[in-house]
Amino acid sequence: VRDSSGEDAVQLDVDLPLPVFEGLCRRALKRRAKYSVLTLQVLVHGEGPDVTPVKVLNCDTISQVKEKIIEQVYRNLPYSLRPKVDSVTLEWRPGSTGQILSDLDLTSQKEGRWRRINTLAHYNVRDNATLVLSRVLHTQQNYDQNQENHEERNALLEDDKVFHLVRPADELDEIKSKRGSIKDKSMTKAITEIYLTRLLSVKGTLQQFVDDFFRSVLCSGAVVPPAVKYFFDFLDEQALKHNNVDEETIHIWKTNSLPLRFWVNILKNPHFIFDVHVSEVVDASLSVIAQTFMDACTKSEHKLSRDSPSNKLLYAKEISTYKKMVD
Repeated sequence: VRDSSGEDAVQLDVDLPLPVFEGLCRRALKRRAKYSVLTLQVLVHGEGPDVTPVKVLNCDTISQVKEKIIEQVYRNLPYSLRPKVDSVTLEWRPGSTGQILSDLDLTSQKEGRWRRINTLAHYNVRDNATLVLSRVLHTQQNYDQNQENHEERNALLEDDKVFHLVRPADELDEIKSKRGSIKDKSMTKAITEIYLTRLLSVKGTLQQFVDDFFRSVLCSGAVVPPAVKYFFDFLDEQALKHNNVDEETIHIWKTNSLPLRFWVNILKNPHFIFDVHVSEVVDASLSVIAQTFMDACTKSEHKLSRDSPSNKLLYAKEISTYKKMVD
């Protein structure tokens, strides 16, 4: 892995934290959410005067903002050495005084039995605002967490139901009330078409990284580890020993032993060998690419139609090229 395909695998994982593939479409809201892109000027307390610009959305929760800031500020550090979201505080300094931002506090908006998770828009944070990220000392962290938990418990004393953009009950009621209506069907179709277009657009952005990974793993020009050559030679010897073994069976032996048993596992779980974080979005996207890898390793032809899953249609044109790499 270190000498051949490791770099391509890491590069693929690094460039995947984008709203792509299954992760985007499966979690699409049934209504349009208004948002705007903000660039925050982030100072890290105790690490000098340098400011790091970080792009976020004004509808991001405070925890999401922290994640994006940590990802940008500490991008050159292994994931295990980066601070965790619950070990930092985020302070907004609109003037001479600062305000600590958190997901839930006494200012959280209440809508009936629900509490809305605080976002940048809730605090009225504007574009180009200055925020300070501070690491919490262990003793102070325990005190602050107890204090924060106490405030959150008070804020949620009447009910512990929270939501981010749309209340689940509202979305369910809206679906039920509009079920079968022409307007609802046309809106759903429009949303689906928009996201499929985005899928293709992002796929084009990532295509080179996917191709590089497949090529480094499957092409014969790459250096073959001695253990793999020994095992494949052993399989060939067994095929000669048993005269009734056909080419397809040998193909299945080899693809099941290395590409499907080893590489698919690494592709879906890069954190097994790399010091990286696999988010929910990245995990869903890697699953799509892994499925394409598995399809490329099969001899059978996959018949696709308009009703086929989007992840199957996404790489329909490339699958024949990938199959040739396997052969």
